[in-house]
Amino acid sequence: MFSQKEGGFAGATVIAEGVKVEGNFKGEGPMVIDGEVKGTIVTNHSVEVGKSATIEANVRADSVVVGGFVRGNIIAKSRIELLAGSRVEGDIATTSLVIAEGASFNGKCAMGATKTDDLESSELARETKAKAVKTS
Repeated sequence: MFSQKEGGFAGATVIAEGVKVEGNFKGEGPMVIDGEVKGTIVTNHSVEVGKSATIEANVRADSVVVGGFVRGNIIAKSRIELLAGSRVEGDIATTSLVIAEGASFNGKCAMGATKTDDLESSELARETKAKAVKTS
């Protein structure tokens, strides 16, 4: 999926298998995740969730390919693909959705650019409300 240059992925953020991270990740390039992530993941490019990955996070990207496990909402402007053996527990919003035989999806699905924007807006409203509660 990504061009490999000198032992790495060109311009990609990589979270390798065996790595556990927690926090809010925002990037400008593609992301490859094979480890464990808790928090949020945001990029204007693609997110590739490897077969060994475990993600407990909301994911917002242009496109998302899931091979492992994701617990959280996924918003992808152009496409979401769930590979055989993948598991998603959460709502998804996208323009194009591909679910392979053997993939597991438990949540709501909203299709089309308007629906993607609606889910993104409601998520932002929840995040803003949660921040307001923490500061009071």
